[in-house]
Amino acid sequence: MRIRGSIITLLLLVIGNPALANTTLKTRKAVKKPSPFSVSVGVTQLAGARINPITQASLSASYSLADSLKLGLSQSLTRNYLVNREGDEFVINDSSLSLTLAPKGPSEKLSFYSSLGTTLPISERSQRHEIHTVTDLFVGSDYTPWKPFTLGAGFGGSYHFSKYDSEATGELGSGAALPQYRLDVEQSARLRFLKSAFLGYNFTFSETYYYKIQDEAANSNPRDISDQSYQLKVYTGYSFGFLAITLGFSQGTLLELPGLKDYVLFDEERTMGYLAMSTTL
Repeated sequence: MRIRGSIITLLLLVIGNPALANTTLKTRKAVKKPSPFSVSVGVTQLAGARINPITQASLSASYSLADSLKLGLSQSLTRNYLVNREGDEFVINDSSLSLTLAPKGPSEKLSFYSSLGTTLPISERSQRHEIHTVTDLFVGSDYTPWKPFTLGAGFGGSYHFSKYDSEATGELGSGAALPQYRLDVEQSARLRFLKSAFLGYNFTFSETYYYKIQDEAANSNPRDISDQSYQLKVYTGYSFGFLAITLGFSQGTLLELPGLKDYVLFDEERTMGYLAMSTTL
């Protein structure tokens, strides 16, 4: 009788208290964690007054090794619409492998990041000139004084590992000196408005140093040759969640031509507009 009374008492408590009944029947659900793997696809159309139309397609994949460490792999393909006898309509570019570290910043407004990358020489140009790989290192920071507005700055460099110091001669190349290393300084700004719209710019100044080679025709001594160049991109766009569309203008040129003292601040052949679309799967 004691056992039967206890069961009846428990049933009365559950029936009389709906909250207790719901608690008793509630089942646990597993917390769904975001996938560490992501894939992005992008297409960019470039055109200019002095530049033949070009279409670039890219495919990139990334995997989060930790909360602040990400491994990435990307591949791009270029299509040239106007091709001369020595050019190719479709060009497969070198693959790129990268490792990005983005630890938590000292404050919500300031953050730092760094990336280490290297190329896989699958392009026809790299194989023709026997360029083994290009390794680059970049360190940057972002400052957000106002939530929709972000300022960025960074610096980096890259080193070219190749078998020879110059291009092949004859039908395979012009025999020009190959790049040895490059130094970059970058500054950017980005503004978000209307929830999903954005506007920004990116400015990069680079100096490329080449291997020392001797000009046999002039019988000259080897000397240092460097290219100073810059690129300015101004863009705007809108993100639809799964798809981002960007419309931009790019101006890039040589500031100093190798072996000359002339400064070219505007070059029509390096001025172009572009339309880009990208999505993350």
